[in-house]
Amino acid sequence: MEDIEFNCSDCIFASIKSGEQIGCTLNRIEKFSKYGVTRNNGRYQFNRYCNAYRPPEYLGDKSINMDNFLNEIRPRITYIIDFDYDLTLLQSNIESINGNVGAIIIINDKVEYNEDIALYLSKTGYKYYIVQMLLNLSEQDKFDNAFKHAKNGWAIFLTKGDKLPNNYYDIIDTKINIDMTRLAFSKNDKGSFIIQSALYSFIKRNEELKGDTLEEKIGQVKKSDPDILPQWGDLFNA
Repeated sequence: MEDIEFNCSDCIFASIKSGEQIGCTLNRIEKFSKYGVTRNNGRYQFNRYCNAYRPPEYLGDKSINMDNFLNEIRPRITYIIDFDYDLTLLQSNIESINGNVGAIIIINDKVEYNEDIALYLSKTGYKYYIVQMLLNLSEQDKFDNAFKHAKNGWAIFLTKGDKLPNNYYDIIDTKINIDMTRLAFSKNDKGSFIIQSALYSFIKRNEELKGDTLEEKIGQVKKSDPDILPQWGDLFNA
């Protein structure tokens, strides 16, 4: 993916002394240092995006509400679930969803379940879609067709019969916002995976990437951080 340069200029969390930045009130400079931190016009600069950056306009004439701010930067996840005709498992998965939800997308190849699925989802308060698909589509084709409803952030794809890992959201949130480690893609042995939406969109529009699977194409993308593709078991302590 494209290299970026990001700096703390005008960020409300930049600690300034005598016109020079000396740190970050969120302690992010120290964590970004492993990616390479330089200085530009008295401000720290690094080669990755900081989702905590907020200009003075963010506050206006008010003081910051840290609870609201921390909720804003929590990862937004879209859930794409390949329905396996088990309404109990579907309900269990959705009840375990928490955090910042982009949307819930149910892939269903048996139309007779649509009414029950819609009835349940309508009570959750989440934005949802039911995507009707043919039985013989590959899991990759199913994801490709469902992803058009996904939001920015990350997408989790659950194959038939699979379930969300325990404490999955807190683990992802900690990795991204506390450890400041990038998370681009991870897949388990059942075929379920999490992928950064921006990475997926980049892969789809880049015709130079060859291969039939996400793994083959991701393997060709330039990576500045070796930790962006963790093993599923390492990520979720499975």
